[in-house]
Amino acid sequence: MKTTKTKTVIVLAILALGVAGLLAGSIGQGKNAPQRGLVQRVEDLEGQVADLTARVEALEGGSCMCSCDVLHLNPLADFPSDPSEGDVCVARCAICGQYHFYFYISGSWLPLKLGGPPF
Repeated sequence: MKTTKTKTVIVLAILALGVAGLLAGSIGQGKNAPQRGLVQRVEDLEGQVADLTARVEALEGGSCMCSCDVLHLNPLADFPSDPSEGDVCVARCAICGQYHFYFYISGSWLPLKLGGPPF
């Protein structure tokens, strides 16, 4: 009788472990977890690519609506050689040698001065 109970307990334990393994695998915690994690990362990256593509299309459309937190401009030693109306850059001032914001409007690079007119 004891051996039958022992065998039954062993069989139930094996079944419980098998079911637990199946459940863990189905929710992404079993041996398939790395593949599921990779699939999730690929899906996240695809979403980011779609977002960036939408932003590029909006910028190419001519109406720039920047929804970014920070706009990074690399300081330039000199102004761009082929500017377009409305361009903005950070360039070194030939007079003081410091970097300032400039915008290209009406065929000229004008300094962007807060609180006053351009010099």
